[in-house]
Order: sequence, then structure tokens, then C-alpha cells
Amino acid sequence: MLELVVSAELYGEYPDLDEGKLTQFRSNLVRKKALFIWGKSMELPRLIRVGKGIEHQGINSSIIADAVEAVFGAVFYDGGFQVAQKVIRRYLFFQSTVNPYEENQDPKSLLQVETQKRGMGHPDYVVASSEGPSHLPKFTVHLKIDGVIFGCGTGHSRKLAEIQAAAQGLGKISLLKREGIEGGEEKEIDHGSYAKSNYNDQR
Repeated sequence: MLELVVSAELYGEYPDLDEGKLTQFRSNLVRKKALFIWGKSMELPRLIRVGKGIEHQGINSSIIADAVEAVFGAVFYDGGFQVAQKVIRRYLFFQSTVNPYEENQDPKSLLQVETQKRGMGHPDYVVASSEGPSHLPKFTVHLKIDGVIFGCGTGHSRKLAEIQAAAQGLGKISLLKREGIEGGEEKEIDHGSYAKSNYNDQR
């Protein structure tokens, strides 16, 4: 249940990211460490009933992670898929504000590596707009490389919007790689013109 919803949400959030990176992100979000962090933040340990032996030793992270999965399963059993999806979306939002990715494996870090590798400029994230109430704002962020827009992301925090923009930028660079190689020889590509044309196509 958890993996199903996480997979669907990640694909919807980052449609331009390749399958391998999406798999990495999903793995990080469903691992026991991530479940444990959320369970602890929700004060789940105080609701868990265990035997005297475990109670004496203390409830470890694995038990808390298993309890979180049990909660998701119980919500699905009691309320159905849509209710469970809403709960898991809250879990995903929490993880995005903590640290959902392994070090150096988030879209922004991966983009930084790719731009350096290809001799492109430093990625800049510019807030294009901020709207909505203070308790639920909506940010729109443009990713610029050498002054050219390579991606556009939206989210309820600037961090989320930047991550989405970076994921879109990675997708653009991935296309550059594929279209820039023919017959085993790499062609020169005008990154700026390519990004402009693709960005305009999506508007």
C-alpha cells in the first residue's frame, strides 16, 4: 500500500525524472529509518503495547517503523484507498520537510553534479511568485542556468518548488544527452536555445 501510493505520487510530482532516480527516491521514502522518524514525530511509541521484556529494553526503531506501516494498513482497511492516500500524502509532505533523500542523491545535488560535468553554469533558483494563505502558501520557482530557464516547479514550500524545478532540469539535461549523441560522437548543442524551446512548449 505504502509503496503503491509513494510510487504514484513521485511519478506525478517528478514526471521528467528517469526511472532509476525515481526508484532511489521511493526506496528512501519507504525505508525503516524514514518511517521511524515520522512515527516518533507523531508520538506513536507511547501508543504501542509491548511485552515486559521489550518494555524493559525500550521500543526500538524497527518496531516503530513496523507500527507506522500497520497504521497505514489499518487506515486503508477501515477507510479505503482514498483515505489512506490522504494520510500517506501527509507522511510524504513531512518527509519532504525533513530529509527525504540520501545525501547527494536529491534532485538539486544531482543537477549540480550534471551541470558541472557538462561545463554548464551554476543552477540558480528564482522565486517567480508566492501566493495563497500563510498557512498554505504556493511557491513557483524557476530554475535558471546561464540565465536561461531550464525548469519550473511549484510547491507549498520554496524547498519543494526548488526540488521539482531541479527534477525538471535533470529531465531536460537527460534529453540533451540523448539528442547530442549520434553514431557514437557527441555533437555540440546550444543548451540555451534547447531549454528555451522546451520551456515554451510546456507553457
